[in-house]
Amino acid sequence: MYQMKFLSFDCATKTLAYCMTDVTFKGNETFDIQDVKNIDELSFKWIGGDVVDLIPNKKDTEIHTVTRIKALCCFLNEKIKIDDSYTILIEFQMGSNAKARFIATSIVAFFYKIPNIRMISPTLKNKYRLFTEGGIDSFLEGELLGKGKAVKEQTKANFTFAIKKFGFDVKVSKKLLEHISDAFMQTVGYIMNGSSDEKY
Repeated sequence: MYQMKFLSFDCATKTLAYCMTDVTFKGNETFDIQDVKNIDELSFKWIGGDVVDLIPNKKDTEIHTVTRIKALCCFLNEKIKIDDSYTILIEFQMGSNAKARFIATSIVAFFYKIPNIRMISPTLKNKYRLFTEGGIDSFLEGELLGKGKAVKEQTKANFTFAIKKFGFDVKVSKKLLEHISDAFMQTVGYIMNGSSDEKY
């Protein structure tokens, strides 16, 4: 067996989501991303995670860039304790999402001593699902949702399945579940499909 530790971020100021997981690969004692062929080869242990509002007393549009970054660094310094054994996964922020991009790049800078940091494609978390039935198409057809909403529903369904399957002790409200779901499924997507950070 081989163990890996991940810290994964879904970037935002008002809904910054993170999850920390200890993942056991039941195959070889050495590990490569390409070795994983099936989710059943993996076991996930929940270390911690949350969805936080970095600056609760202001609207996102009212927050200055410097204030945003300082609030993030204060939170990371106080709440996130990791060592070099972790791989950090950060969703790459597209051009239109400048505020979240400040958060993403600041996380990289804050953890500069951690050897393994990956910028992950926003679509990677949706390339694998933990349950056999359903998927984006079924959400589109069954609930008449738009593509974006259907993707979010699939991600939440995946995470809800994982909570039950692996016994995660997750203390996040239903309203915020989609954000931490994105962070967790980013980890699954990275393991099952490999890193796409070369593009960014």
